[in-house]
Amino acid sequence: ILPFVQVKNGIGTTRLSNFTKKAVEHYLVIRADQTLEPIAGIKEDKFVGSAQRYYTRYRMSHNKDFSIGFVSKKDVGENKFFDYYNFHIQVQNKGIIKNLVIGDYLMQFGQGMIFSAGFAAGKGSEPVYTTRRSNVGIRPYNSVVENGSFRGIANTIKNGNFEITTMAAYNKRDASVDLNEETQEDFFSSILSAGFHRTKTEIANKNAISETNFGGNVLYKLDHLQIGFSVLHTSFDKSFQKRAMLYNRFEFAGSQNTVMGPNISLSWQNFNFFGEAARSSSGGFGYITGLVGSLGPKVEWALNLRNYQPNFHTFYGFSFAEGSRTINEKGIYNGLKYMIKKGLEVSAFYDSYNFPWLKYRVDAPSSGHDYQLRISYKPNKIFSQYIAFHKETKERNASDSKAVTHELLQTNRNNLVLGTDYIHHTWLRLQTKLQYNGFKIENTSKSDGYAVIQDIETKFKKCQIKGRIAYFSTDSYDSRIYAYENDVLYAVSFPAYYGKGWRYYLIGK
Repeated sequence: ILPFVQVKNGIGTTRLSNFTKKAVEHYLVIRADQTLEPIAGIKEDKFVGSAQRYYTRYRMSHNKDFSIGFVSKKDVGENKFFDYYNFHIQVQNKGIIKNLVIGDYLMQFGQGMIFSAGFAAGKGSEPVYTTRRSNVGIRPYNSVVENGSFRGIANTIKNGNFEITTMAAYNKRDASVDLNEETQEDFFSSILSAGFHRTKTEIANKNAISETNFGGNVLYKLDHLQIGFSVLHTSFDKSFQKRAMLYNRFEFAGSQNTVMGPNISLSWQNFNFFGEAARSSSGGFGYITGLVGSLGPKVEWALNLRNYQPNFHTFYGFSFAEGSRTINEKGIYNGLKYMIKKGLEVSAFYDSYNFPWLKYRVDAPSSGHDYQLRISYKPNKIFSQYIAFHKETKERNASDSKAVTHELLQTNRNNLVLGTDYIHHTWLRLQTKLQYNGFKIENTSKSDGYAVIQDIETKFKKCQIKGRIAYFSTDSYDSRIYAYENDVLYAVSFPAYYGKGWRYYLIGK
């Protein structure tokens, strides 16, 4: 076939005719909902809009070729049908262009210390492989979480073993802007991520500041080795200035921040070694390193070491951590899985950490640890059962008074869960969960809570019905119980059960 066939680099095969072919996927979701009970903000004329909530998502795509889409949302109390929107145009695998995105996007490289894209599982039922991040690259942003993405252009070029990614973005962010009486300059103390624009104050805070980002990543791939280097420069049109509290001493202040550093991933035999280090323009330093691998046919192990200094500042990074941000934390994590026999598995993790500087409601350097033991049994495809115990120990202020400093007391949180899943033929599925939560503050107070949850799912022909009935009883919010709930198509619900009562739902599809 050599006289008839040529293989050469080109600009790709995307044509306008591809958009109408059957291989192109069109994806459209429109959702509207309203709480039936009166809403206080509307009843008291505090909200400017209606009680309805609207959501629209559309995407047209062809696998590894292109994607075009948008998302819009209106929250309860907002007066605009499209109060928030995002969009993207993505083109992939066109000659040296591996990935090009115009619009809203996120990026992830290394272990997520500088660029981290979307949800990361962290500690949970999977104790080994959730401790490691991977090079996702550029990803279109499709979330309804406002103030969380880059808006601009990003491009990855592939040349031999090198992949070079560049990005530029300009965003308007929600913030409460105040005037510094000494300098007569505007400043803001935080970026508002809730995305609500229901009241006059919330509307005034909308798009109050401008943010510009430039950066990228260089990645070298060779067999089982990947070495990369990332950099991100962020600037604001107003000064960022946290409240003058002692725990904010090392927080970012100013209008510009640059964070950069290398990352590495190496696979050798049954192990994967990974790591990333970074330094911010404040002089703060952070790193994370570890390994995941197999110690034998039945044993898997994860080890993770991390150190994020109190003055290390990264706005779009979130690597493995106990806290909600990659700052002011040192820790050592060990995770283990052991398959006793087919269908019977034991997994566990132990994480020890300390916080070198103060935190909110923690007026001194503090430490803590948590561990989990989980046994799961699945002898066949129709029945499974598990039991898990999780204990967490931390320190926090003895009281919430307005004193300058407080004594620290140790807190203990215990969580015990027993779950069963049974499938009867193809038309009935029963899921039962018993959960206990206990919370105790050293020598002062104790709070207990439990929940009994029964889920039923049945199918007949093309119809599916899901239902739940749950009883919960907790002494306070401290012993609250989080429970995942089924919802309408492509909606997510993960409420906290607290107080005392019943909760039930019924969903038809």
